[in-house]
Amino acid sequence: MKRFNIIPLLLLWIFITSAGPFMFISIPGHPHKILTGSCLLIMITMLVIFKRKVVIRNQVLYFIFLAQACYYLFGFSYHEDNLYILLFLQIIGIAVSLIFLQNYISTKQLSISILVAMCIMGITGTIVFLLAITGIIQPFSILSIFGDEGQKSSDLYNYILTFSNSVFFYSKYQIIRIAGYFDEPGTFAFYLIHALLLNKISVNKKLIEYILIIAGLLSLSLAFYISLGIYLLLFNIRIQLKLKPILIIAVILVLMNTSTSLFPERVRTVTGFISSRLELSDSYDLKLLKGDSRTEAMINDFPDFVEKPFLGRGKIRGSNSPSIIGLLVNDGLIGAIFIFMHVLYFASKSVYFQKNKPQLNSIVIKSSFLLFLNFIQRPFITGIFPYMIYISLIYYAERQNVSLKRLSHNKSTYEIKEVK
Repeated sequence: MKRFNIIPLLLLWIFITSAGPFMFISIPGHPHKILTGSCLLIMITMLVIFKRKVVIRNQVLYFIFLAQACYYLFGFSYHEDNLYILLFLQIIGIAVSLIFLQNYISTKQLSISILVAMCIMGITGTIVFLLAITGIIQPFSILSIFGDEGQKSSDLYNYILTFSNSVFFYSKYQIIRIAGYFDEPGTFAFYLIHALLLNKISVNKKLIEYILIIAGLLSLSLAFYISLGIYLLLFNIRIQLKLKPILIIAVILVLMNTSTSLFPERVRTVTGFISSRLELSDSYDLKLLKGDSRTEAMINDFPDFVEKPFLGRGKIRGSNSPSIIGLLVNDGLIGAIFIFMHVLYFASKSVYFQKNKPQLNSIVIKSSFLLFLNFIQRPFITGIFPYMIYISLIYYAERQNVSLKRLSHNKSTYEIKEVK
């Protein structure tokens, strides 16, 4: 493993956080365009001038980037849509950042830094949630989020330690759906699920898992609650009767009892809000649960997808719905294949070959299943940050397959020796 190189890693993170889905770009005067351009220029300079030999590993990823870049150029020409040019430039930047990552940092260090970043957002968000519900903190400022066409889409409350576009104000306190530094709590919850899976496939630390789960619960995201239930079922997490878990549960129960005694109205408000999102919707609504914000939009978008199922309508003339049907309306089935290529590449790691016989990697299968379930309501996979997550997931899936092959080989060798 390479020694920890903080400067290149910091440069990469400035590049990542100066673009969506991070919402620092909504801060007035934030020089995100200058920062992304400068970071890319510095990366290229360091690769060309300071590296005698540039190493390029995993050529399949670069082929995927090339295919996606070609599709975005086609989308620009076919749909006459300038947003595809932005996606084309972004994929070029991602390719450069991957070369930089492989030569100056390491995918393992990137993965750890992603988990640390998500945990920090989870911890700071939890602090703000508790301060707000006790009436201690107020928003520092209100940021404006603008859509692709420049129109204002929503306000973002800035608490310094977290953002949120979903805050409920009461006379003496607030209920905040924590959103990390993303545009909304659902986006934060979406990437928390990715972080849970990255933790599971890499370091598999329980403390990280607990922090991510608590943060997801405080996002009050219906999709996270459903995904968490599936995650727990898939990975068969068992509560073992050991001293440490018993102490943790005891502390939580004491805190819950104390908070209920001190702030009964506020606790009832939070639990009531959560339960209301899980209630069945009214019969005349086109959704299953009251907290469901996707089903109705997907049903309304479906006729537009059927009208142009293969190449879609383009970003500007298409759907604004953040759902899989919305993506299909915009890019069609063919476009979706190109957009999801890096995700499909990760899913392909579900199968590896041992002596020309296909074997299954259960962790990758379970992870892919949960990810594709999440894509139904939020297929946010084209930003720089999600690409870094998938680069990390692919790296660990490949390492795991190598380990499984070696383990299987050693087991076979041992069995042969036993027979002899």
